[in-house]
This record gives sequence, C-alpha cells and structure tokens, in this order.
Amino acid sequence: MSNSGIATGQRNCFGVLVEINRRGELLRMISLRGFQDTEAITWTGGIHFLIADERRQAVVQVTINDNTQVLNFDSSPKIKVGIRDGHNKGFEGIAWNPELKDAWVAKERDPMTLYTVKGFSESGLTSAIEVDQQPDINEGVTSESSDLSGLHFDTNTGHLLVLSDESQQLIEVTMHGKLVSSLGLGIIPRLNKFVRQAEGVTMDDRGDIYIVSEPNLLYRFTSKEKHQATVAGL
Repeated sequence: MSNSGIATGQRNCFGVLVEINRRGELLRMISLRGFQDTEAITWTGGIHFLIADERRQAVVQVTINDNTQVLNFDSSPKIKVGIRDGHNKGFEGIAWNPELKDAWVAKERDPMTLYTVKGFSESGLTSAIEVDQQPDINEGVTSESSDLSGLHFDTNTGHLLVLSDESQQLIEVTMHGKLVSSLGLGIIPRLNKFVRQAEGVTMDDRGDIYIVSEPNLLYRFTSKEKHQATVAGL
C-alpha cells in the first residue's frame, strides 16, 4: 500500500490496474500494455512500483503518478527470472523490503518457492542484478502452506506475510522461516463467509490487512482492538 493510503491492484482479465481507497472505492483504472498475466504489485516508495507478470516470468518496474494512464511492458525496466513452468504456476505474489532494497517473489507451486530479486533502484536497473533463494524461510513457509498466492513485507517487524489460497490462511514468518502468527480465512466472524480464492495481500500503516480475492472482492481486516472484517466489491 502506498504512502497515500491507496491500495493498487490489477484486474488481469481486463488488462488494467485499478487504484482504490481504503474503503474499496474505485478511484481510477490504468491500462496495461504488453503485459500477459499480471499477478501481483508492490509499492517500493514514492511513485515507484513493481509488477509480477506470471506468464513472462518477469518483475517489472513502473512509475505511477497522478497523470499516469497507461503502463507499457516493453519500455519498463524489468528482470526476468528463469523458473520452470511459467504458464499458470509461476509468480503469484511480490513484496518489497525497503531496507535491503530487494523484492520477494512467490512461485505458486511445483515447487513452492520464495525468491529474492535484487537490482532495482529509483532510476531503473542497477548493474548488480541477483536472483536467489533463502533455504530457511522457504522451508518454514512451505511446511505451513499448500500453495503461495500473495506476499507483503511488514516494515515494522521485518516479517513476511504469506498468503495461501488452498490453505485458506495468512501466515506471518520471520526471515529465518519461524512462524509468528496466522490468520484463518475460513468462516470469518461477523461476515459469516470464507475468503474465496485469495490472490493478494497488503497492509497499511495502521496495521489493517487487505486481501484481494477473485472475482474482484476486497477484504479488510482491522487491528485486534477493533475486531472488524469488511468486504467490498471492486
């Protein structure tokens, strides 16, 4: 979630990126050109974002300001990550660690894997591009999840939030893969329904958690003190 309190996500079936406020109200839609299967987006600071394209196996850097109407794949800085099976079991989540300036990318399954991708800066790509795996956190995450569908890096704790659609849960893990907490997404109190096909997650500066599910639903989970869960259509 950007510092303006605006969450940004994508409707990949229409080739657009949507900008919404905290209540899930649509603010604008930005066309995506040249992208094939956008699955996740993360804010890296200022007006800079990273988008994960599953089919192209690429992490793409884009700039979004108040006047942006179109994002072009071909003209954007990008790092391609050579993983097997990039059709429908590729990238499903992306998160940004501002301290280390690297991106965490989740491969959905076969096998489930978390990658770190280094090489992005505010001015584009650096000369030091690295793609790596972290065995400890991969072991911890895959032991708790049946698949990987979304990521968010919590700058307050230094922990990673990992979303799993098939496991119907959101887990919080340390960088060493130790489980800290979990949130079940089965029958949710007050809503009396479960989160169906959870595809993305983010968190704002108040600690509220936002989960996007298909088809086009946004769930907001507030802090423990408020004990609220709400849902809005996109």
